[in-house]
Amino acid sequence: MLRNTLVRRANAQVAKSTAKVSSASTQRVAKRPPKVKYYMGIAYEGLRHVYHGFRLFFINTRLAWKYSRQLKKGVALTRRERLLLESSTKDLLRLVPFSFFIVVPFAELLLPVALKMFPGLIPSTFESESQGRNRLYGDAMKTLRARQRAMDYLSATALTTFDKEQQEVIRRAVMGDSIAPKDIRLVAPYFGHDGPFSVFKVPDNIVVGLGRTVGVYKWYHSLLPTRVLSPIMRRSIIRRYHEAREDDRLIRLEGLDGMNNDELVKANQTRGMRWTEGTETLRVQLEWWNSLAQDDSVPYNTLWWIKPTRYSIRKSMNNLPVEQRRQLLGIQNLPETVRASLETLCETVDTMSSISDEPNSADKLVEKIEKITSSAEKSDSDIGFEGLQEAVGAYLTEENVKRMFEKLSKKKLPEESVVVSDVIECIGQETHNSSHVVSTVFDAFDYGAGSKPITEKALLGIGARCRKAVRPPPAPKAAEEKPKSTSTEEKSIEAAPPGKR
Repeated sequence: MLRNTLVRRANAQVAKSTAKVSSASTQRVAKRPPKVKYYMGIAYEGLRHVYHGFRLFFINTRLAWKYSRQLKKGVALTRRERLLLESSTKDLLRLVPFSFFIVVPFAELLLPVALKMFPGLIPSTFESESQGRNRLYGDAMKTLRARQRAMDYLSATALTTFDKEQQEVIRRAVMGDSIAPKDIRLVAPYFGHDGPFSVFKVPDNIVVGLGRTVGVYKWYHSLLPTRVLSPIMRRSIIRRYHEAREDDRLIRLEGLDGMNNDELVKANQTRGMRWTEGTETLRVQLEWWNSLAQDDSVPYNTLWWIKPTRYSIRKSMNNLPVEQRRQLLGIQNLPETVRASLETLCETVDTMSSISDEPNSADKLVEKIEKITSSAEKSDSDIGFEGLQEAVGAYLTEENVKRMFEKLSKKKLPEESVVVSDVIECIGQETHNSSHVVSTVFDAFDYGAGSKPITEKALLGIGARCRKAVRPPPAPKAAEEKPKSTSTEEKSIEAAPPGKR
């Protein structure tokens, strides 16, 4: 009987422990969110995003209709109302192809592909803040090569035209340092109608790059040759200048204090200024722009070449998180081998939360970039002093010069002549040297001005003088060792006794 009692107690304890274990496992399973709930959450967020997008779209459309009626009655619109009217009209036009992906079943699966091919397809009301900033970063990276080409032309011409103080301003602008209004006023006379950087005097390839940076270059312009495209770009750039002047007038009329952060970002971005700064910095930069635009001694073309900037690129990079630094440097578009090292470097830099505590720790990326830039400049100078004349002289043969002039003449009008900047860029591409280095050779032969015309005969003369200036090769070692051995024998004969000579 005692044995049966003990067995029953043991079985009861085992059953109780088993029940506890099963209940604990049931609670763990219950805590895990099922996949259905996860996907339902994603679908809910997507529907919520579409709902608010349409809601904002209809609100903007109603306001735009109201403003259009006021405009027909002769009532003047404010700058904010005019921008809302323009954006709502564009959204209405974008909604026609965008509605195809909403109406047709399963067509939304192709929406990412369509947005990749046409980034401006989606209406602005359906665009989140992160998507908008990513689009702005993408637009900036598309014009990076054009801006670099314009800066190369500006630097090459400044080396031969500007004085030292003006060259320092150009160097700071190229390196991304802060540029104050007084610096821009110092170099402004060169950007007037008769200056070397006038829209009507710069070469065709430079004016196409300037059109990209200004924002008038469209995708269909790539179908046209440069010779046909350059007059179109010049007229479009001048038209863009007039539109920007009108916008500047409205900003001065209404004041900068009433503009919010989004409006300041858009105003700085459309003018090509740095738009990743804080609200106060954006307002200061826009104020500098307006003050220079009102100055009669500063041509309006100057502001599109050299932008007023409050802080240097070093300080601007400190104020950005890691992800935006990657986007700003275009790391996503680089090869895999280069991208891995730069991403590691970006991750080692502290983010915004710790920048205020350790300001020097966030400068690692900029220091790395400066080291790369200095090493590139050093290599360019070595090439210039050691083998540049030899490379230029070897290339400037009669056959190469004739072919180069035929190629450059095709891109120009019949009354236009080939200038030094065109030749420098072509030689730099053929000899794999930078245009800055090649310009030093032409500067030595009094052809430093980038807008100065040049002929085939003059270019052949430069090539002949470069080949003549190349040092002769050193004498062979055998020829050097032979006189040494002879002199050694003479010394031994002189040192020998008279009987053994």
